[in-house]
Amino acid sequence: MKRRLGSVAVAACLLGVSVFARDQVSVQQIGVDRAQHITVIVDVTDQDGTLVPRLDREQVVVHAPGEVPTTSVRPFQSADGVGYVVLVDVSQSAQGSQQSMKEALETMIGALLPADRMALLQFGDGYTVRQEFTSDQDLLRKAAAFPERAHGRTHLYSALVKAAELARRRDSGLPLRRAIVIMSDGKNNDQDTGLMEEDVVRSLSAVGAPLYAIDAGRTVASRVTCSSTLARFATVSNGVCEAMGSRSIGEMYTRMRAAVRRVYVVEADCSGCIVDGVARDLWVEVKLSSGTPRSSTHQVTLVSPPPQPPPAPPPPVSWWKRPAGIAAIVVGLLALAGLATWLMLRSRRPVVVPEPVQIPVDVPVVAPPPPPPPAPPKALLELVVMRGSNSGKVYQLPLRDRATIGQGQLSDLRLDVDPDIAASHCELSWSDDRLIVRHVAPTGATFVNGVPIRAPRPLENHDVVRLGNTEMRVVIQRPSVT
Repeated sequence: MKRRLGSVAVAACLLGVSVFARDQVSVQQIGVDRAQHITVIVDVTDQDGTLVPRLDREQVVVHAPGEVPTTSVRPFQSADGVGYVVLVDVSQSAQGSQQSMKEALETMIGALLPADRMALLQFGDGYTVRQEFTSDQDLLRKAAAFPERAHGRTHLYSALVKAAELARRRDSGLPLRRAIVIMSDGKNNDQDTGLMEEDVVRSLSAVGAPLYAIDAGRTVASRVTCSSTLARFATVSNGVCEAMGSRSIGEMYTRMRAAVRRVYVVEADCSGCIVDGVARDLWVEVKLSSGTPRSSTHQVTLVSPPPQPPPAPPPPVSWWKRPAGIAAIVVGLLALAGLATWLMLRSRRPVVVPEPVQIPVDVPVVAPPPPPPPAPPKALLELVVMRGSNSGKVYQLPLRDRATIGQGQLSDLRLDVDPDIAASHCELSWSDDRLIVRHVAPTGATFVNGVPIRAPRPLENHDVVRLGNTEMRVVIQRPSVT
């Protein structure tokens, strides 16, 4: 087994480029699960959408930066498995398609293969992760039960951002290949969270998993074409959007599963890559028989794992069993005997009480100089809570050099209503006229625009930062003038 230096997880949306009139190449998903091991999911199809029957190792080149040797190229196999994140709309507007959605859920759950995993999420007035990733079909069927009363609102954007977060998980045993499936009418009523359509696009692009949307709208038009919102989300993630009534449930799922598995798996050796926590471009180039290479570029960050602890020292020999230990005991007893004798003799001497010292009353007392005034802040920040227990609350934070956010007593900004926030969770600082955020807690994570940070990250005006279950939009009111 290869020695592995570090770990990252990075994914990218598909880049589909036509090659003359026949071939089409798209680098769909890149996963770097170790610094020495890069796995690339690449989709190579002809004009009819059929997988190109053969792709050799010499046709694929990985750069990270500099050419990285390609070790193998093979078609995707059932043993690789797929991690599905399934979202179901339980709002009032999609209630008319509830029976069809139940049939679709049963079809997807029953078709899971042994290596597949599925997570289930329902959304309406809010969103709820009904089941984490599992291959247990009984648990999934139990979690798929619809609520007795339909929800009045549709938090579509919040649910998709959460689904992208689930699809980024790199838990042990989860397949690298991911896909997001959503059944909804495409309506969104969660404007109070502050999330915009571009926030969803950014989250889907970061995770790289294709989104397959089934439009469950009840209008005649939605039975033929998808809503523009669902269609855009499917397009930017290299997925597909279909109307619920356009074809049978079984046929739609068969087409979706075939598209998810219609890829090649490329393995590359990155033993010479730089592992320093800095984001760099990684791109993959595919050469077809037409002679025109196509490539897709993404950013990756290679992070070294924590150093292995040193081996435990051998158990020490009891010190009193050594000759030096016996000698130390004898010397200690003699010293105690001598100290006791000296104290006994000293206690027999008369005690001399010194006369009290008179302090002149006219000695002036000099007061300490007043402390210097605090330095003016380098930036004035507004943190607007978009989601969490204090949704809608605005925090004012004057930033001088640096400030910490957490629920501890010593944090400059206390968020003590969120139990998932550490005592000192993240740190804000001002450097080179830029606002920098850094995750400082030993556990958990700090997210910027839905992406966890692993190194200090500059913040732009109106970026979204999430700690625990609290999301805040950062507004830089006035940078300092010094």
